[in-house]
Amino acid sequence: DGILKLESVGSRLADLLDRLEPTGAGNPRPTFVSRGLLVSSAQQTAGGHLRMELVQGTAIQRGIAFRPEFQIPARGTRVDVLYEVERSVWNGEERVELIVRQMRPTTLTVAPGSSDSRSVTHPL
Repeated sequence: DGILKLESVGSRLADLLDRLEPTGAGNPRPTFVSRGLLVSSAQQTAGGHLRMELVQGTAIQRGIAFRPEFQIPARGTRVDVLYEVERSVWNGEERVELIVRQMRPTTLTVAPGSSDSRSVTHPL
């Protein structure tokens, strides 16, 4: 478990996580946190799930939350996200997605004069 920049999530990380298989009660799936992510889209599906696109700097990542208990974030909101990384294949295309477990408004503040989460500072 650890804190990751969104740019670190991809096929290479998924390959490393595959080496930890099998996961289960005695070997839980690793979870990660990314902070200060910008919600570029968030849509609730017919099944009550939440599909979203999250941005940090130049990194863009798709995510899904299954029947989330947290409030659906508005587009443009900055959030801190707890997630697992999962590789999936859909219509023959391999994807690495975030399986979002928790989400909350960010605890980071954007540095003055910057709209980029790479320039975030911790509040005092």
